[in-house]
Amino acid sequence: MGIFAGLDGLLSELGADAVSLKPEPGDPDIRSSYLGGHPYWPEGSQWPDYRGEPMSFVCQINFADVPRLPGFPADGLLQWFVGSDDVAGMTFDDTQGTKGFEVRWITDLSAPSTRYVSYPTRPYGDCGQELFGEVGRCPGYDAPYSFQELNPLPYRIVFERVRTLPGDVDRFTEQQRQTFWTALQDAGLAGDEDLLSEPPPYYGLSIAWGQHVYYRLCDEGAFWSDDHVGGHPRFIQRDVRGTGNYAAVDDPASAVLLSIGGGELCDWWSGGTASLFGDPWALAAADLSPIRYYTDR
Repeated sequence: MGIFAGLDGLLSELGADAVSLKPEPGDPDIRSSYLGGHPYWPEGSQWPDYRGEPMSFVCQINFADVPRLPGFPADGLLQWFVGSDDVAGMTFDDTQGTKGFEVRWITDLSAPSTRYVSYPTRPYGDCGQELFGEVGRCPGYDAPYSFQELNPLPYRIVFERVRTLPGDVDRFTEQQRQTFWTALQDAGLAGDEDLLSEPPPYYGLSIAWGQHVYYRLCDEGAFWSDDHVGGHPRFIQRDVRGTGNYAAVDDPASAVLLSIGGGELCDWWSGGTASLFGDPWALAAADLSPIRYYTDR
């Protein structure tokens, strides 16, 4: 690995298994994993609404396609919808994480779908409104993200087992921060300021971690930082675990069920990310109550 010495043990300790999500050309099957388009829709399905508007279908993940992660279901179809407003349903009051989205969990896929993948989804709003940098969202593949050029919807999702690292040092133990700081000093990269003595959330040390370790290793392909299932979460503004309605770091309900944005799959909200947190064991048991939603930019 193209970084300075003294970090092998720390990287081994911090690394977490995950599964990457990447786009692949081709027509997805209605029961497969894909982004956008129309979800699998057995007879009697009702399109979800939020604040008087049809919600936007984000994606569906068939866990039979996903390389198995400990605790995660071996099969079952997860469908994800979000509010069709200019913040993708995200709320900023005491309901944060619990409103503005809907997930559906389907384990019996034997029923025929009454819709095909390219069937137009329900329109929302006026065609003159601007949503996530795009003007005129009309009937069609409605979803609140701007896709990279040449990424038409719907888009098949393919999976691969990967390793992830935390993007900052805020959740490191004291010993882990000390190990990193010592390695920085030994490499002559510490500078004059004592970053170890900073108060939480250790901004200076996190910047050093990102610059000298995290982004470098992710760019080299040793670790993964884009769309994924499992592994470490991705935050841009702040780590919300353990605040408000979000489960604490050591709670199984803080696991990353799905995180998208900022990678090849899609550009969520001009450089942002969107994540579903929840207990994988509960999901496998069809208990959706622990699931929380967070979008960040």
